[in-house]
Amino acid sequence: MYTLEFYSPDGDSVREGEFEDVNRAIDRWADIGSRWIFYPIGVIFTPKGQVKVAPDGYEFLQGVYRKKFETFVKEMI
Repeated sequence: MYTLEFYSPDGDSVREGEFEDVNRAIDRWADIGSRWIFYPIGVIFTPKGQVKVAPDGYEFLQGVYRKKFETFVKEMI
């Protein structure tokens, strides 16, 4: 299952959902609106925990595993 998650700049996160298809996760992300204003960094993880889709400016993180992504977000501050 692909997971759509949103991260705040301090590393906190919320999971928006699990999806069998990455395109369904992307559709949900596009329909999220401003609900996650406090969690501005959205990402889709593969079933193995790698970044599949990252927002503009974070594309270089595609392919890294969750732990490395979360470390990067926490160190951005």
